[in-house]
Amino acid sequence: MARILVVYKEFPAPSVGHAGGRAVFRLLESLHRRGHRLFLVARLRREEAPLVKDMAPFCEHIVTVPHHQALPGPFPLAFLRSYLALRRAAARALREVQPDLLHVEVMQTAFCLLGLH
Repeated sequence: MARILVVYKEFPAPSVGHAGGRAVFRLLESLHRRGHRLFLVARLRREEAPLVKDMAPFCEHIVTVPHHQALPGPFPLAFLRSYLALRRAAARALREVQPDLLHVEVMQTAFCLLGLH
């Protein structure tokens, strides 16, 4: 089956406090049931750290970077640092995983990854 790298601006889990994360979790769960090999790169809020274990049965490898809310400093700087960390982690995962498919959730994450190979 396909090796799928999923990059998302939030952490997907069944119990996160945002609908997008729950929807992406259901997508990953469904892809896993179909036999695909999943790899996840996502931003993580401090309070979501215990949820990483919820994704472990579905993903071969999970990489998280701090969400901007978990970083010190003024909002614009924390936001930029968070997305740059997401970009670096996604670039590293692309090199290491060499996925058959890259699934990027939401436009701002796609903009963050423009130009990666």
